[in-house]
Amino acid sequence: MSALAAYRKLAPFTADELVEAINKVLAVRGKPDFAKRTLRFYIAQRVASPPLGSAKFARYGYEHFLCILAARALRDQGMKIDRIVVEVDEIKRGRTDRMEKMVEEWLAQERPFAGTSYVKEVVAAYTTDPGRDSSGIGVAVQRIPLTKNCFLEIFSDSDPKKELTQAAKELEKLLNSL
Repeated sequence: MSALAAYRKLAPFTADELVEAINKVLAVRGKPDFAKRTLRFYIAQRVASPPLGSAKFARYGYEHFLCILAARALRDQGMKIDRIVVEVDEIKRGRTDRMEKMVEEWLAQERPFAGTSYVKEVVAAYTTDPGRDSSGIGVAVQRIPLTKNCFLEIFSDSDPKKELTQAAKELEKLLNSL
């Protein structure tokens, strides 16, 4: 039985429970978090079916869980949303085996975003740095996952290529000092 299939018995989920379950799976593998607004986007784009029940009592099944994880895996492979909709359609028809296998393989990848450009995988984050922002609100940074437990952050107003080149030099010095 697939490790993902263990989530079958947890269904149905509320929206918050679904997002939490997805994030637990993604966190173990060092993938960026999934947001509730992205769930609404995926439903609007027909990646996942609308939930069962009224808005106040909406429930999401295992199929929703798997559709979202499959969509994340396919997006990591560079697939566009219209093609993702077609690919995950078999999940909506109850045929989950192929997508479970594909998602399991994606989650097992050693590097979280192997084969993708970092630009697609940047996660918005905010930091306060008085030298860059006097408003106290914070400035945007690009968070780039390097490994399961290591991230690189670059201020969004910086040149990523220049910063990565300098970071490589500094990492080399750090490695040599260990």
